[in-house]
Amino acid sequence: MMALRRLGLGRPRVALRGFHATAAARWGGEYYADDIMHHVDQCLDGLEHGGFYVFQGMLHGADDAVVRWIASRLMYPRTDSPQARRMMDIMNRTNAYAGLEVGKSFTRSLQGVSHRPVRILEVGFGGGHALINTTKLCAEHNWRVLGVDHSEDSLAFTKRAMVAAQCDAGVYDLMCADISRGLWAIPDGAFDCVYHCNTWYYWQDLDSTVEEIARLTRPGGIILSTSKAKFLKLLFGSRLASIEDKLLHTEVGRYEAALRSAGIKEVNSFENHPPTGEDPLSQFTMTFATKSK
Repeated sequence: MMALRRLGLGRPRVALRGFHATAAARWGGEYYADDIMHHVDQCLDGLEHGGFYVFQGMLHGADDAVVRWIASRLMYPRTDSPQARRMMDIMNRTNAYAGLEVGKSFTRSLQGVSHRPVRILEVGFGGGHALINTTKLCAEHNWRVLGVDHSEDSLAFTKRAMVAAQCDAGVYDLMCADISRGLWAIPDGAFDCVYHCNTWYYWQDLDSTVEEIARLTRPGGIILSTSKAKFLKLLFGSRLASIEDKLLHTEVGRYEAALRSAGIKEVNSFENHPPTGEDPLSQFTMTFATKSK
């Protein structure tokens, strides 16, 4: 709760629902034999050294358990094995470009905000690739950022990463909580910008989660999202059926519809291609939405 007071949001009205979220329990009971993890390592080698199409080909011929392991770590990042830590590192590398572009976008949009400090929320910070960049921007502009993620592994990993990156501890706070359960301790319209990267396709109840994000955004505030739904559909291809309980939504239009249903009328999506020299896996779709005043 200290995080809320540091952001200037006052004393919490009620306890956070989903604080230290129980989502990890969904994966805690899964056991993977050594031979399965060997095949996971081979797939990750293919991704790191052969690129997307090598990785795709290996996934399409892999055992269901391997496919499900990859999908589960995309949805719920963990650091409980060497393979999981490799996966986290790969995700951070391929998502770094999107994190930079998000920062550029909200910096342009928030320059004209008259009240101070500007408050930003990141939902699902994962390995902290975008949050580190956001924290440095906040230090420059005297803004504040709160990062929320349902994974305690992500929380611990990101804490270490932000210390290593020498982020200013005075401008950010981290919280382990599940946005889909509602952050009811935080008042309506608390944030000038809410953003999330590679998250909405895993949300069990997309509409109610987007409604909660809309509640947390002030009138006139912005909601930014980066997604790789097209990439994931292409990556898993014929294996999508085996992970349909993990990758729940695959169409950007479905996410846009959820925003509009939540009362966010100004919604635009566009493809963002990385510049030459960037990892081609860094390509993403950005959705930019503005909440009516």
